[in-house]
Amino acid sequence: MQRAGAAVARHALTLLPEITEDLHVLVAAGPGNNGGDALEAAAILAQRGVAVTIIHLADETMLPADARMALTRARQSGAVFVASLPSKSWSLTIDGLFGIGLTRPLEGRYRELASQLNQLSCPVLAIDVPSGLDADTGGIVGSDGLAVLADATLTFIANKPGLHTLHGRDSAGHVVVDDLGIEPNLFPKPIAHLNTPLAFADEVRPRLHASHKGSYGDLQVIGGAEGMSGAVILAARMALMAGAGRVFVGFAGPAPAYDSLHPELMCRHADDLRVDHGAVVIGPGLGMSRQAHDLLGRALSLAPSLVIDAGT
Repeated sequence: MQRAGAAVARHALTLLPEITEDLHVLVAAGPGNNGGDALEAAAILAQRGVAVTIIHLADETMLPADARMALTRARQSGAVFVASLPSKSWSLTIDGLFGIGLTRPLEGRYRELASQLNQLSCPVLAIDVPSGLDADTGGIVGSDGLAVLADATLTFIANKPGLHTLHGRDSAGHVVVDDLGIEPNLFPKPIAHLNTPLAFADEVRPRLHASHKGSYGDLQVIGGAEGMSGAVILAARMALMAGAGRVFVGFAGPAPAYDSLHPELMCRHADDLRVDHGAVVIGPGLGMSRQAHDLLGRALSLAPSLVIDAGT
């Protein structure tokens, strides 16, 4: 908990301008370990000369031992404890109400305070996970639940899938992971990886100057029934950006003469494309017509390399 609190304090200082007497940090601390992390951070910030105000919504007699110690340090630090949110211009708010162990929706004073935090104009830093958010799914806990909307989340030990899925990206803001100094050999192997451009770095290779688009393979992208041509165009454009060589776009509906944004795309009617060489992507905006059925059947029979979009 002390490591976590110190990490929160360090990150909070990066979100603050130079420390002055006009700097005011609000810390919302809950009843569990997440609240203890917040109290540790509050104590460190106060000792660094930051004016810290703490709203501690917890029964002190029910606190875990390390959270009680954090509360003592916060009281000795010069931080000010209040029962409700003061009307003040805040420089930063730290959300330490609840972390990954929350199983019930925010209710009562917790929900009221979370709602008030969401209305503040200052940046909000969430500890481990924004209060009210399911760290595994990215859902908001409870059918009528509420989650804190943070500008940044400092999460501990390992990343949480819920910070990047469903409501997670809206609630978590910019996510930073702090391993709290745990030795790398103690971590189990991950079962999932966050999809970022860095994940594809090994696939990016420099291209020879004496080469052209035909040197890097052919791709047929098939879809675009009438009224849904944007889907196949978007897929083809992204294929270009990912490094595909010659990209043919096959429209099940009317085919435009060219794509005004990327005229290097070669627009055809889907029935006119060869699908027996290169790679084929089929499905974006293809629809469920008999023609779509036949195009898919031909691609399944002939394409040497095939990606099928869920639309089919």
